Amino acid sequence: MNDSPLKTIEELRKFLKSSTLLSFKGQKRDEIYEWVEDTIIKFDYHVLGKKDKGVVKKYLEKITGLSRAQVTRLIGKQRKTGTVTVEQSHHRIFPKIYSDQDIWLLATTDELHDFPNGVMIKKILRRMFTEYKDLTYENISNISVGHIYNLRKSVHYQRLTKKYEKNKT
Repeated sequence: MNDSPLKTIEELRKFLKSSTLLSFKGQKRDEIYEWVEDTIIKFDYHVLGKKDKGVVKKYLEKITGLSRAQVTRLIGKQRKTGTVTVEQSHHRIFPKIYSDQDIWLLATTDELHDFPNGVMIKKILRRMFTEYKDLTYENISNISVGHIYNLRKSVHYQRLTKKYEKNKT
């Protein structure tokens, strides 16, 4: 975005009074954050007075479409680190124990045995591996009853089976 004609706080005030809603449509978050950082530096935000800081915040809110809390967080981040960057999430990703083939085996076995309860399907899966020596059942033969019900709720399982439940209306 080219906002180079706006160089003073007074020009920002006039802009905020006269302009209609503007926003960063179609812009990526990192581009918005880069512009926020440039604007904070351009207006030397951290040495401004309280009223002038409020004008800059309003300007950042209006142009980016971010909330006041988000703008305040980004300003604090710029003050602390010197940059405004997108943080990478640090969510723990659990390893997938049961593959798509295991879910397919569960769905097929369920259909062949007319959808028995969890305890019964667990016994059938274990028997397929231990007694019939079918190596494709090796991984899923150790599944818990609770996890059988979890897998039955999954989208992948439900797409594989032809069991339809009535809508609750």
